[in-house]
Amino acid sequence: MAVSGELVLLVCALLIGAGATAVMDVWTVARSRLFGIPPLDYGLAGRWFAHLARGRFRHERIAASPPVRGELLIGWIAHYVT
Repeated sequence: MAVSGELVLLVCALLIGAGATAVMDVWTVARSRLFGIPPLDYGLAGRWFAHLARGRFRHERIAASPPVRGELLIGWIAHYVT
């Protein structure tokens, strides 16, 4: 069975994207431990995406918006999907 060039390109792009995101996550942990820089809160990104699905695009402060069930998981999934 021959594999199309488009499929190979898609798989390579997905692997490179996931790998780059993982490297960014490792760097975030290293910055936190070495320099005391707090890591990003992907729960807030998840909250934004969850509110977006409910029709709300803009927030004065996303941290002040009502929490959404599963927002941390939503945020991490969005982090890797984008």
